[in-house]
Amino acid sequence: MSELKIRDTQIIEQPIGKRILGDAKNRLDSSGDDTALEISVNSTHSGLLANNRVYPGVFVRKSYKSYFSRENGGTAEFDKPVLTHHDHQSDPIGRIIGGKFTALKTGDDFRRDYLKPGVASKGESGSGVVTIKARITDPDAIDKILDGRYLSVSSGQSSPVMTCSVCSKPLLSAFDRIFGGGSDKACEHLPGKVYEDEKGRKRLCYAITGPLTYHEVSFVTIPAQPGAKVVSTDWEELKDGDADLIEFTERANRSIISEMTLIDGNGDEMNLLVNRRNKVLVAVPKAAVESLEDFMNSLLEDDELSQKGTGDSRHPTDATDDEDIPEGDADDGRLDRDSDSEGSDTNDKLAQPTKRDRMTKEVEKLQATVDSLSEEKKTLQGQITQKDEEIATLKEKLEEKEEELSRVMEDLQKMQSDVAKDYATLVAQYRILLKKPGTEDIKDDESLAAYVDSLAERTVQSLRDTLQDLSLELDTSSLTVTKTDKNPSLVSDKKVTPDGESDDTNTPDRKDLLGKLIL
Repeated sequence: MSELKIRDTQIIEQPIGKRILGDAKNRLDSSGDDTALEISVNSTHSGLLANNRVYPGVFVRKSYKSYFSRENGGTAEFDKPVLTHHDHQSDPIGRIIGGKFTALKTGDDFRRDYLKPGVASKGESGSGVVTIKARITDPDAIDKILDGRYLSVSSGQSSPVMTCSVCSKPLLSAFDRIFGGGSDKACEHLPGKVYEDEKGRKRLCYAITGPLTYHEVSFVTIPAQPGAKVVSTDWEELKDGDADLIEFTERANRSIISEMTLIDGNGDEMNLLVNRRNKVLVAVPKAAVESLEDFMNSLLEDDELSQKGTGDSRHPTDATDDEDIPEGDADDGRLDRDSDSEGSDTNDKLAQPTKRDRMTKEVEKLQATVDSLSEEKKTLQGQITQKDEEIATLKEKLEEKEEELSRVMEDLQKMQSDVAKDYATLVAQYRILLKKPGTEDIKDDESLAAYVDSLAERTVQSLRDTLQDLSLELDTSSLTVTKTDKNPSLVSDKKVTPDGESDDTNTPDRKDLLGKLIL
């Protein structure tokens, strides 16, 4: 069946730092043709309104494995190609070797995400995301990807239909484009336009795709468009035209590329996004600078007083030479404050609350708050783990229900096929009895079966209507069919003419065929 071709292009910022890029270029030059580049890209978001179209999560989750082969865990016969500029005539620059679908919503929020999709322009992520992993082996393409010339990623997929969110009729249909659609089936809405519903509420029109099949990923060169976040799609031209390709282009954050690894001929790997991983700012925030400076100054003041009074900052009564007294514990009873020896005045001064003591108490209070928050965090993490387990259980049940639904749908289709076959058999019987055009060549079992199969391709309603018409015609016909003791071979082969004479026109072969059709 012909399908609508869809192409999504994301214009991406350069994700590689200059220093890393320079090192990567040097390694690429030294390694030559044996180098490969593995890159992970978020290619499709489900349940997300972008360019006035939505990919339902239930379809994306089932379809993303068509990107790669069964050998790599997918559903395709082979790993889909990575191309340049969607050029299917040239050799691929690489292959898609894997992927995953990450659900960002659960339950009805996921299954019905197309009813109230997230909005890309508001920074929302939708109901799920497909992350594909591609392995690029062409040296020239790797060089262009690294320096940004090929950092616009375009995915190619297809769907049999796009449905209107306002009227639920086919907005764009490959079938209607080929054979034409009836006026009663036509959708009069345009995605991006606002329409009022029956209650006078304003509704945005957007396209909802059907099941998807992914075909390829391309790296393309697109001229820079500063300030342009989205390249609009002309839906009016799409609906009126006969083009079979629907293109969407938008700017994307460089974070959609989650991994870029350069692998040389020896298998040594170089993570090109290392500067974006585990990035920790080693600096004191401005809000804490003043407090920390006061605290450090108080420590210096206390240390100076201690040295003036005793000549040594250590005054233990029960500590060995190898034992260090922790800083901040100078007032814990280890100082000999009752000593009558020289320097006792200084010890008395140290016994008074100092700025350091006050700061220490404040720190202790803050530490207690931190400890309390840590306990709350552990509790919340436990609850999250429990919810994750519940979600996993619900997902398993959902998959079971979906499999059960699939089996029921298969059974229903088989039942519909059987009903159509039964109706087709009756229609064939009546048409042979009435010697309708097209039945004169039915002379054996093979031609009979082929004729019944051709009728069974029609809808049940069509066959039912035909059977009703033939029944009325048979009631008024002069042809008489006799059934005796339910023997299917006893069929009258005589037709009465207007003169009252019998006209033998049924051959023995046709009588046998009629006998096989009549119950």
